[in-house]
Amino acid sequence: MRYKTYSIMVFLLVVSPSLASAVLGEGGYPGGFLRMGIGARPLGMGGAFVALADDGTAAFWNPAGLGQLDKPQLASMYTRMSLDRTHHFVGYAQPIRGFATISISWLNYGVAHIDGRDVLGQPTGDFSDAENAYLLSIGRKIGHALFVGGTLKFLRHQLADKQASGSGMDLGAMLKFSEAFRIGATIQNISAGIQWKTGSRLEEEYLTITKLGVILSPGASWMNISADMEMNEKQETQYHLGLESWIKHLVAVRIGINRRSFTAGGSVVIPISSMRLELDYAFSPDVLQQGMIHRVSMFVKF
Repeated sequence: MRYKTYSIMVFLLVVSPSLASAVLGEGGYPGGFLRMGIGARPLGMGGAFVALADDGTAAFWNPAGLGQLDKPQLASMYTRMSLDRTHHFVGYAQPIRGFATISISWLNYGVAHIDGRDVLGQPTGDFSDAENAYLLSIGRKIGHALFVGGTLKFLRHQLADKQASGSGMDLGAMLKFSEAFRIGATIQNISAGIQWKTGSRLEEEYLTITKLGVILSPGASWMNISADMEMNEKQETQYHLGLESWIKHLVAVRIGINRRSFTAGGSVVIPISSMRLELDYAFSPDVLQQGMIHRVSMFVKF
């Protein structure tokens, strides 16, 4: 590729999720889009979801949580951000009676309409950047209180006409002491990374992340109070706090703290025959200080 140097630098510093964390003093590392989280419900709770993980987004947060599902779910998320950035998710989870719950998911982060320039500064047309993760997950219940699960990740990154691919995996566990108290743990991005299909065959290793979570659900699950701790060997420990309150399991409100940033959101559940349609909304500050990020998710619970 022959783009003017400052164009590439502007792109890296402004739109790359890996380097967005560097703006906040956390340092930039490959695979940053996998740390942004998915689902308006978990993100409205500050990303404190490791010990809860009781819906179709569990494939990302803690695959062990898939073992809690007793009915199929279709989940999706749409996020449109400034600077032509997008962040999307879609997944389907299918319980198999007497065995486990299987899930397939697709996670995408991308930037469009990047101004391309040659070494003389002349326009060469727009190009785009897209990072994708394809997830194959399984979660099951063992005994009366233990849930375990895992996710295989197939990774792909395309920048203009250059491509990279790779893989990784997550492992998770959850211990349900009672309906009111649970703990969870997950290790994300085990042996994860990508290799660029260029002459240099550059390899990028993703950070392995360990998360520990706890949740209190007093009052027959009408309220969930959650806290997570997120650790890796390169960055300082991060904390996530969340509060979710339901009214007759039809309307919910949420607040949270995600890495020192305030989050909030809510849900409306619409029963349709034998199905339940759940519409979720969340907002939080943009890590690039470009205003608030608004996220919309939809669940269809069959």
